[in-house]
Amino acid sequence: MEHADALLLRGRCGACAERVPRVVVLRGGDCPKCETGLEWKAAGALSESLRSQLGWKRWLAYVLVLAGSFLTGLIPAVHVVLHPLLMLLALFVAHVWVVRHALRWLGPGRRVTARLNLKLLAAALTCLNLVVNVGVAPLLSVASVPLAIFSVVLFAIYLETALSMIGRRLEWEASQEPLKTMEWIVPVGLLVGLLVVTVGGALGIWGMLYALTEAEIPAVSTVAGWLLGAE
Repeated sequence: MEHADALLLRGRCGACAERVPRVVVLRGGDCPKCETGLEWKAAGALSESLRSQLGWKRWLAYVLVLAGSFLTGLIPAVHVVLHPLLMLLALFVAHVWVVRHALRWLGPGRRVTARLNLKLLAAALTCLNLVVNVGVAPLLSVASVPLAIFSVVLFAIYLETALSMIGRRLEWEASQEPLKTMEWIVPVGLLVGLLVVTVGGALGIWGMLYALTEAEIPAVSTVAGWLLGAE
């Protein structure tokens, strides 16, 4: 049984070892090749097995991020720039090395919405880290050690949120529950909000430049007119 379970965790039939769609394994269906019933009927059991399989990768990622944050803090002149870059790299590696493997167990619709949610979360955390490290920390003369700890905390928020989110979606997928409204309304709402903010900001900048062209301020009005493409 242990050998069969190991095969199922790799997306293969426990009897014939042929590749099986992971959603079929998750839902406890039959192997399309040998028609053997797949054993993973309990979603929680598979979810916990996946968490255990990814556990050592998660803790190794924490150690590497903490070590990297400490090392970048040894360069005082540029650590406020290196910490956000390290954070961005850590999020990318965590997604490729840990999160993407778990996402492969979800169906297409649920996988797309989960990935979009996680990308929006990663973008928000990266922006927050950038603002704190580059915009706030130099003004307050914050030491490198608190900044390193702050980066690790943000990384932990992303990784644990990702694993928790995927764990719940694995259970829903195994129970063959349809895509829930909350799964797609949140990313769609955030994207619409981002679009509104972007368009509003662009219109605000255009309005400001137009006002400057009408103000007849030497040099300033000329530059504003050039940016607007005016003659």
